[in-house]
Amino acid sequence: VIFKGDNFILIAGIIAEFNPLHSAHKYLIDCARQNGADIIVCVMSGNFVQRGEGALFTKWARTQAALKCGADIVIELPVRYSMATAMKFALGAVKLLDGINADCIYFGSECGDENLIKEVADKVQKSDEKILSLLKEGISYASARQKAVSSEILSNPNDTLAVEYVNAISRINPNMKFKAIKRIGAKHDSQEQNEFCSASYLRNNLDKLEQFVPKAAYNIY
Repeated sequence: VIFKGDNFILIAGIIAEFNPLHSAHKYLIDCARQNGADIIVCVMSGNFVQRGEGALFTKWARTQAALKCGADIVIELPVRYSMATAMKFALGAVKLLDGINADCIYFGSECGDENLIKEVADKVQKSDEKILSLLKEGISYASARQKAVSSEILSNPNDTLAVEYVNAISRINPNMKFKAIKRIGAKHDSQEQNEFCSASYLRNNLDKLEQFVPKAAYNIY
């Protein structure tokens, strides 16, 4: 918390790729503001994203879109984290937010249940040795974690990342809060046309950008 006179300034963090920023991202930013955030800091992948490809728009265009849609500051997530596993992606981003004294991290979640996310995150931490053993067999981290910790939410992309955010918080700064905002609209990577379309749908249907992204972002794109 940063104090200004007799008042404190609440800093909220959002971790994203904004590839591209769309209506659901704007909804997440608005939720953070409505919950009392004075400053919203977005940690954003640069020109390369987690799936190992170049972003649809440059980091400069995506930064401008975020600032026009409610963010106050955008910090680049270094490529060593932005193209890494979910665990390293989360650790890198949470480290940056802790470095600027963020009070709370907001993230989208399919389940929207903070207690359940924390419960699964704790189970994952307690299963580190089992996960490591499975990794030595040559399977992916995601598969090893799913085998070690049987939980339905680990099959959900946003909940999976949420679990890693919570684990990163517990390792870096347990005093940092987190808030799960239930995902609305289309599912992650869904090709369904929806008021809240997935970023994947928009990347595959660039002619739909004007219809499904905030006007301020579209003007920049």
